[in-house]
Amino acid sequence: MRVEEYIERDLGMQSKSFKDKMLNGIWRNHVIEKFKHPLMEAIILAAKLLPDKPTRGNCEERNTLILMDIIDRFFEKFVCPGRVELYRAALEIALAEIEHDPVPAFVLNFFAEEIHKEIASGNWKLNNGGCPQAGVWRED
Repeated sequence: MRVEEYIERDLGMQSKSFKDKMLNGIWRNHVIEKFKHPLMEAIILAAKLLPDKPTRGNCEERNTLILMDIIDRFFEKFVCPGRVELYRAALEIALAEIEHDPVPAFVLNFFAEEIHKEIASGNWKLNNGGCPQAGVWRED
């Protein structure tokens, strides 16, 4: 039996949606155990291997400093158990990269500009309804 047939049988429907395949049925445990958990552990370890941490005292790039402010505001509200350490590590790595390497800084700016265009044109879906899961976001 092909993987697609297992997925269709396990889901009990003829879904071809990537989201359905990732969240339901036989792919769910595989994705969590073989992809998500190892990736999370690798990101957290990589951040711990940085020889120094980016701070307001040792960073010079304006956008890095602005991102630090945004990150602080994010973690005032983001309280998802099991994800705070991961997101802190990933964002610390991102700050380190954009502070010292112009290519990741360019890539981030490209995406920021494109997302801004999509928001301005009304295409980008914003978080108008709040966080979709309880216990992830602290509301004021």
